[in-house]
Amino acid sequence: MEQLTRNAISQIITAKSFDNFKPVVQLLHIQRVAATRAGAPDQVRLKLSDGRRWTHALLAPRQLSSAMDGLLNKFCLLRLNDFSRNPVQDKQWADLQTWTLGVTETRWDRVVIVKALDVVKQEKEGLGDPQPIDIHGPTFVQETGVATPVLSGQSKLNRISGKPTTTGFNSVSSMNGQPAITPLSEVSSYCNKWTVKARISQKSDIRTWSNERSSGHLFSFVMMDETMSIKATAFKDEVDKFFDQVQEGRVYHISRGRVVPAKKQFNKTDNDFEVILGKDTTIEECEDESNVPEIDQSYTPLANLQDLNKDQLCNILGIVTEIGQVFETVTRKTQRAVSKRDLTIVDRSGFSCRITLWGKIADDFDVPVNPVISFRGLRVGDFNGRSLSYENGTSRMEIQPDSEEAHAMRGWFEAVGATQTYTACQGTSAPQGTSAGLDRKELLSIADVINSNIGMEKAEYFTVKLRILWTPNRESTFSYPACRTAKCQKKLEEKEDTDQWQCAKCDTVWDEPEYRYTTRIGAADHKESAWFSVFDEVAAQLFEMKAIDLQNLKESDEHGFARQMRVPQSKQYYFKCKAQESIVNSQSRVKYTILKAFPIHYITEIKQLIRTMKESYDS
Repeated sequence: MEQLTRNAISQIITAKSFDNFKPVVQLLHIQRVAATRAGAPDQVRLKLSDGRRWTHALLAPRQLSSAMDGLLNKFCLLRLNDFSRNPVQDKQWADLQTWTLGVTETRWDRVVIVKALDVVKQEKEGLGDPQPIDIHGPTFVQETGVATPVLSGQSKLNRISGKPTTTGFNSVSSMNGQPAITPLSEVSSYCNKWTVKARISQKSDIRTWSNERSSGHLFSFVMMDETMSIKATAFKDEVDKFFDQVQEGRVYHISRGRVVPAKKQFNKTDNDFEVILGKDTTIEECEDESNVPEIDQSYTPLANLQDLNKDQLCNILGIVTEIGQVFETVTRKTQRAVSKRDLTIVDRSGFSCRITLWGKIADDFDVPVNPVISFRGLRVGDFNGRSLSYENGTSRMEIQPDSEEAHAMRGWFEAVGATQTYTACQGTSAPQGTSAGLDRKELLSIADVINSNIGMEKAEYFTVKLRILWTPNRESTFSYPACRTAKCQKKLEEKEDTDQWQCAKCDTVWDEPEYRYTTRIGAADHKESAWFSVFDEVAAQLFEMKAIDLQNLKESDEHGFARQMRVPQSKQYYFKCKAQESIVNSQSRVKYTILKAFPIHYITEIKQLIRTMKESYDS
């Protein structure tokens, strides 16, 4: 049993803090249980042993893939890199008992939640003769002969590290009547009674909602403590009760809310759970702000946007140099018309970026010429490169702020910035974006795409890093005469005995067509190669020329045309692609289409490599 961490289960069950504690335990049993509530994730229940004691555990939702992919097997050794010990309700405990012992157990009121783990080794049998800790108690009690307080929180020392416990969290009520504090990292759907001490980092406006079943209004806020952040949402009556009380930047004691799995399409926090406020929820302002982190007030230079991931939030301070007109657009998600306005902002880093305003904010935006504006909580996007979006309800804007940084920005712009040339984070200078916005963890090789049959059953999307090897020759068709009608772009047919072109779809006649690309290129990574279809915008980026200009070059300068067709060759890109099955000559095959091309930004690549090596070294 030398491979197992001595007394691991006893320490997991009794310790107040788990600083730098990553025990190795054995998996004795694993069971997947289907969710009983719609929208909730399945449960994976574990039975963990250190060779002397065993205990129950649950796998956190973010780790469910480990179980479903068959990585966790009976008797394997696991290193628990991150875990917590959460209270459970009586019904939850009864459920846990149904698959363990056939005896009545002295129940403990907490269960271990495993949030991150590594498989160390696969064993063929169980190690030692473990007994249930709920019946026999922790092992180091018998060894030392000293009574060990269990879950009482009375000990002054952390039993694992021997250091003082975190002062921000109390496991029992203190003498002055303060509530017992639960870290946000331990708040989960398995947690019944909890009180958190947290700062409100973001608060939304009140929004209305309506569907076939009901309608109402809601608002949400994000709270944070030393451990992590969590989103909370109030509906209907709770909106009227709490909206004015909850203020951004202040610290509160919050308790009694329903904890549910996070809906990731609406929740951008790095938390598997979120809180729904109810009629029993209590929120009380806390004057003692110790051990609660301050909101990040720092600004991100525009030059550093390339280092941020898509959907990440950031603060920006700069000069708005261009204000676009308001126009109406239809959103993809709701199919509703909404007002939209684009701004261009610059800062001292020498970069410019587009910021998009939506709805009422876009309609009412009225500022003086070249104002200094502070934006907080902008969402990073990768549309046409790097862009920023003002999120109604959570983003904040302050025009001409009275701060030292804002005054310095104004002085710089009047002295230098007004006549400076800027590098755009988006727009015409970066029509398809840069590699900075890509999540490299999503990268696949061509072999992965082929061997996994991506696109065989349905259209699927993937990202690859490839070098272009082949482009069309002179005899190949690389463009077609397209209709000039907006959103039509169908192929035109030349009318007989005239110099005009007609569209069969919209029945319009044109003196000349608009040529658009439709061609194929061959590209490869370090192992495999494949052919990809490319269309107008992407092809114009790769060939560095519009289709009509390349068509004219083909007809006027054969050598110049051949030279231009070789421009993409040997260049390396990140490609976002679509794979979809198609039937050709009664045979099924997968067609790959390049949707976006991201030129390699070598400074960013070097930074990413350094970061990856550092993470590998630290782990």
